[in-house]
Amino acid sequence: MIETIANITETRDPETGGHIRRTRSYVKALAEHIRNKPAYVDIVNDAYIENLLQAAPLHDVGKVGVPDHILLKPGQLNAEEFAEMKKHTQYGKRVIDAAHAKLGDISFLRLAEEMVSSHHERWDGKGYPNGLKGEEIPLSGRIMAIADVYDALISHRLYKESVSHGKAVDIMLFERGFQFDPQLIDAFVEIHTTFQSIAEQFADASVNESLHSTPRGAR
Repeated sequence: MIETIANITETRDPETGGHIRRTRSYVKALAEHIRNKPAYVDIVNDAYIENLLQAAPLHDVGKVGVPDHILLKPGQLNAEEFAEMKKHTQYGKRVIDAAHAKLGDISFLRLAEEMVSSHHERWDGKGYPNGLKGEEIPLSGRIMAIADVYDALISHRLYKESVSHGKAVDIMLFERGFQFDPQLIDAFVEIHTTFQSIAEQFADASVNESLHSTPRGAR
């Protein structure tokens, strides 16, 4: 069921397939890395990680509701188009809510709903759709935000060029405490080479071939 729903998104956007595989693996790596850290030890366990992995492929399912002329536009979106693109979080929530209604209360669907709704929120409260701030943002959404942005940075898109792994890490480290949860970014930097390896393992034509530069802010 999960793969079928995720594949619907992939048929709308041919660049989505590799993105889904990579982000799922980034999410797993980050969750496993933080599971024994004091801030997360009461939340992140085997069951949470398994539900997170099942939910992750659905994070962009709402893009099925975005018109082609916006989703596939070969250039930057204008303000009106971007406002429509942002609605994919709402469309995705409707899909998950409908699954909930038919299938009942399933743990991974609860996480999927959180992730779909909150992975574009920002730690400083300037994200969308609800302007959540700090720990108001569900942990699943904060984890997916890091996976999603990293992959977007290293991937070529119709509207942007890719950047190297090192540049991507530096950009994300600069957003520590602004776009991203500071503790999660610190954890990401600790395992940034694992993200690089995942990107290489599941690379497709959209992923930057130059994944081997060292980020200045990482050690």
